[in-house]
Amino acid sequence: MVFQKIINKVFLYHGSCNSYYIDDEVKILIDAGVDLDKKIDLLVLTHFHPDHALFARRIKDRTNCRILIGHRDLEPLKLLTKVWPTWEGKKIGEVLPDGLLKEGDVINTGSMILKVLEVPGHTIGSIAFFEPVKKILFTGDTLFAHGVTGRIDFPYSDSQSMDESVERLKSLKADIILPGHGEIIRV
Repeated sequence: MVFQKIINKVFLYHGSCNSYYIDDEVKILIDAGVDLDKKIDLLVLTHFHPDHALFARRIKDRTNCRILIGHRDLEPLKLLTKVWPTWEGKKIGEVLPDGLLKEGDVINTGSMILKVLEVPGHTIGSIAFFEPVKKILFTGDTLFAHGVTGRIDFPYSDSQSMDESVERLKSLKADIILPGHGEIIRV
């Protein structure tokens, strides 16, 4: 499996989406676009789409990790396997989160504090994570390289919310932006 070290303790794995593994006191995988065979304590989904949740069930079954998602994406996540039973020829297992995240929640990895940001637009419950000390921003499918934004032609998408979310993320002045697809941005 191809991976890239971003900074100490943060790794990018390429799959159906960019998945980020934080190898810290708490082992965290952000998005399940790869079937990562490592210790995982917490699997966090930036949104409910199949390319980001593809291997969530398999990882949960193997590692017994907790799965978290933005609270507004709970209902669409429950419908995921009815709408998209497969992705890229792979069966998507039913995913039920162990907890829900909302604006202002924090995830402590040990050496980093990830602040949860609600960034609706791509989906109603899209979330991003900002580490203010290291100035790292995990954007999911809200913001990509070269100012490209996530698609808004899906059910649960909203163009006005997307515009507001993108402006909010840009205002954070992150040094490293880790999007859900494509290249990493180093400012």
